[in-house]
Amino acid sequence: MRIEVRPGMTECVHAVRRWKRAMGRWDERSMARSLDDDDDDDERWMTDDDARVGRAQTFVSDDATVCERDGVEVHGRFELKTSDATRVEAKASDARGGALTQWTWSGGWGERKEQEFEIPSKGCGTYSVCFDAKGTEGGKAAIVECDYFQALHAPEAGAKSEESEKAKRAKAKETVKEGLKASQMEDVTSKVSGLNGWVQQLRQEEQYLRTRAERHKLTIESNARRTVRTTMIEVVVLVVVTAVQVITVRKFFDVQTDSHARRRAQGFDAVDVSAGFRSATKIAGPMVGAAAEAAQRGVRGLITSLGRPSRSHDRAYHLGAEASSSVTAASTSAFPTFASGTSSAMTTSETKGDHGYEYDVVVIGGGSGGLAAAKEAAKHGAKTACLDFVKPSPAGTTWGLGGTCVNVGCIPKKLMHQAGLLGESFSDAREYGWKLASEGHDWPKMVEQIQNHIGSLNFGYRTTLREKNVTYINAYGKFKDAHTIVATKKNGTEQIITTDKVVIAVGGRPAYPDAPGAKECCITSDDIFSKPDAPGKTLCVGASYISLETAGFLTALGFDTSVAIRSIPLRGFDQEVAEKICKYMGKHGTRFLRDSQPTQFEKQEDGKIKVTFENTMFGNTFEETFDTVVCAVGRDAVTEGLDLPAAGVEFNAKNGKIPCVDEQTNVPNIYAIGDVLDTRQELTPVAIKAGVRLMRRVLADTPYKEKMNYDLVPTTVFTPLEYGTIGMSEELAVETYGADNVECYISYFKPLEWTVNHEEHNGVPVRDDNACFVKLITNLADDERVVGFHYLGPNAGEVTQGYAVAMKMGATKRDFDETVGIHPTVSEEFTILEITKRSGVDPSKRGC
Repeated sequence: MRIEVRPGMTECVHAVRRWKRAMGRWDERSMARSLDDDDDDDERWMTDDDARVGRAQTFVSDDATVCERDGVEVHGRFELKTSDATRVEAKASDARGGALTQWTWSGGWGERKEQEFEIPSKGCGTYSVCFDAKGTEGGKAAIVECDYFQALHAPEAGAKSEESEKAKRAKAKETVKEGLKASQMEDVTSKVSGLNGWVQQLRQEEQYLRTRAERHKLTIESNARRTVRTTMIEVVVLVVVTAVQVITVRKFFDVQTDSHARRRAQGFDAVDVSAGFRSATKIAGPMVGAAAEAAQRGVRGLITSLGRPSRSHDRAYHLGAEASSSVTAASTSAFPTFASGTSSAMTTSETKGDHGYEYDVVVIGGGSGGLAAAKEAAKHGAKTACLDFVKPSPAGTTWGLGGTCVNVGCIPKKLMHQAGLLGESFSDAREYGWKLASEGHDWPKMVEQIQNHIGSLNFGYRTTLREKNVTYINAYGKFKDAHTIVATKKNGTEQIITTDKVVIAVGGRPAYPDAPGAKECCITSDDIFSKPDAPGKTLCVGASYISLETAGFLTALGFDTSVAIRSIPLRGFDQEVAEKICKYMGKHGTRFLRDSQPTQFEKQEDGKIKVTFENTMFGNTFEETFDTVVCAVGRDAVTEGLDLPAAGVEFNAKNGKIPCVDEQTNVPNIYAIGDVLDTRQELTPVAIKAGVRLMRRVLADTPYKEKMNYDLVPTTVFTPLEYGTIGMSEELAVETYGADNVECYISYFKPLEWTVNHEEHNGVPVRDDNACFVKLITNLADDERVVGFHYLGPNAGEVTQGYAVAMKMGATKRDFDETVGIHPTVSEEFTILEITKRSGVDPSKRGC
């Protein structure tokens, strides 16, 4: 949510916390800038849904009278972007208007600064953060972006209220209404009135599902309490019966001992039964102890099944503790020598291992791989912490928890790619009979919607870590030694953390060209997806998949886009397919500057960027001016600040990456996953699977031997004509098996959905004949086993995923031929391939 703060005006964001007496529960939600009190009877808070941030949460309370001293935790995170030299003052106030905290931002043109806070407070009502811009009235506005702002119920509170809830709500409303201005109310009203009907329906469905979930939760907890009581009774009865049996056995041996003593006195040979008694004690004692442990484990299991950790103040936890204590006492009376052993078995340390460190596992990095590893570690009972800290890019961009993929990678990239595809589909729609007219593309609207979605993901990740009992630390970690990490927070304070095991999952960040002005004038993939204004004429530097994907959706959105390629496109991918991608993009509007390398970037007075190029073939230079320059020349591992030598970890000095065997570094207790691994794929699903399997191998109580297999990993390049691939490129297959042992089956085709579109753009058909291409590479020396899969066409990710399973299973060309295709689809092309490259036959399609 964004607000404009102009000199002479005060803009506020509010978070409301209220008590519904009739419903008997807390209702806490974040809201912004608007409050409607038309209905005083039911006294409902109405929120501005366009401006609403965070996620509403409900807490059930057993106390129907909650006073204003009840605890509240106020959380917020704001970011300021200044358009000129501006000073903005912010003040966070509680329900009575008292100041909780305040800060001042000041900066020059285009700077971005952020503030995050967490403050304990008290009472129901409205908490607010108000912003004042200092400067000439009517001057330029500063933009404040609200990541989240919420007031949450503190579970330990519970004092009684000194005034009625209705009075407090009325007082809170009056406090908010006094701070609102007519312009703000009109702005909110206009936004609310513009909501579509389907949004209202979704909200009603959400409320319905939320109510059902609350009722379901209450039912589960009620049933669980009954189950706990029943289980305790059964366990106690079992233990008592066992103790009686053991005591009976002991008395039996006592009687037998007396009998043998009498016989011995009469001169008979007696059998020493003391050994038998000790054996019985040895067997029966642990039976009682095991039953005691089972009682407490059973209760903890029931609590865990409710999604709650065992806490010392849980009644159910005490039931288990009391039952196990009773069992221990019973076993002690029967077997005094067994008491100490039972007590030791009951003790549970906070960490999984007896290593003496603060944590079992610390994960450095909060990306997809790091989060997956942290949650899996906690799942196996390890005390786990996750450190995550994002240093701003040279352009000043930063983001929340979730790493590259969620914030500045896969997610926003795929959404902007979809925006481009929708623009292209207007042409198809008209040919299918739809009467459409487009007023162009709204870049700020698209960016706002995408960033809102990303913000919800950030919030979800933090919530999930809390639910999984993973300690989240927003700090930059570096090694002090192999078991000690120094965590530096944003304010400069340091925290020393000790741990048994460390997982390095810091990922990578974009590299910049080695040319003057690159960092001062250019942006990267870290910045393009949150760029508030349209990029205009854009240069993409590099021929990586990031560069081509960016150029593809920018062209589709209507921007004049060029790509500077120093040597070959999509290095490491099949070069025949890579050239077809460039050819298709070139025909549809993207300009390629082949054999061209930028040597200098200069910022002009009008804000444009002058780029000097050098032709790598002939050495001549030329210049051109752009509005935006996006650098996509590779990525570097973020290991420079980790101080790996302090922990003894070896790494590649050229790229900062860490060589590992099965994610194990050269240091026994330190592991690495994801983009930081040397010679491994930089893909989100790879990092996630590697992290989960690593933690299972290291921490699982039962043996787990499954390792990450980095072969035959499917991936997709989301260029305008999407490229899905599995396994080897043709070049790698020939190098590996020899040209005589490699067979390439190829075919061109046009999807059926494209056939009715005959529109042209600048003399080029919008939907070309035979624009799509497939290639299947087989090893003739291994029964034509498929070693390479390449698909160029629409929906490449969906088409490619299923074939990855077949290739993992060792599919041959015969298996593909035996499979019946689904008609008419693009995927069926792989089931009817007959033409090989070496045959020289034209593989183009005519008809279906």
